[in-house]
Amino acid sequence: MKRTSIWLTATLAATSAALVAAPLVKKKGKYRENKADEAAVPADRGPSASKDFHTWTASGGEKLEAKFLALENGIVTVERQDKIKARFPLIRLSAADQQFAQACRSLQPRPPMSQEIITKAAARLDEAINASLKEKGVAPNPPASDAQLVRRLYLDTIGRIPTEEEARAFLNDPSQNRRATLINTLLNSPGYTMHHYNWLADMLRVKDDYGKGAKAFLYEDWLKEQVAMNVPLDAMVSEMLTADGKLNTNGAAGFL
Repeated sequence: MKRTSIWLTATLAATSAALVAAPLVKKKGKYRENKADEAAVPADRGPSASKDFHTWTASGGEKLEAKFLALENGIVTVERQDKIKARFPLIRLSAADQQFAQACRSLQPRPPMSQEIITKAAARLDEAINASLKEKGVAPNPPASDAQLVRRLYLDTIGRIPTEEEARAFLNDPSQNRRATLINTLLNSPGYTMHHYNWLADMLRVKDDYGKGAKAFLYEDWLKEQVAMNVPLDAMVSEMLTADGKLNTNGAAGFL
């Protein structure tokens, strides 16, 4: 059985108290069901509404009444009426609630990292490495060839060597930015998520069964989502150490 939707389903349907019916909206003397999958977000569901409880609807129809707290790295954080926090990927919400979460997000979100910033950061790293090598009297190695690089990139990012087809596709690519393209492709691949999840799971001693019916799949899925969303390690550790609730309602609580 696939687990792709289990995490959100368990989070949204954790307790019967958290399940609520779709709110009713009065319109021209009649009441109609407020459909959560409507494309437009009503005017009263903007950022000012983030202080109030809202009925969140998942793409599968599960509902949860909770207050919006944050949207960062594609993860929505809400707080239920019992003060327990819940987190789930933005893409697993209905279209209307995806828009609602984005509207509730801070009016000054962090700007995306530009190529100029990336280039400057890489230059600073090179400068620090070269300074250290010079101080120790060590000459830097010559640049790796494309054949060497493609092997190293696959091993470092997704944990395996490239197939013959993958290697030939890279080596025969005539574009000047083929290295950057391959790096971005690998970093955004499921292989990267799984490879670095395996490293995290080994370091955190993740188990399949924690006893008394507590299964680890919510914790496992949460860790994979952190890797996929490129959540900084300090933020991930903070989330695990301050997690509220139980493992069956909050994947981050698996660490405790």
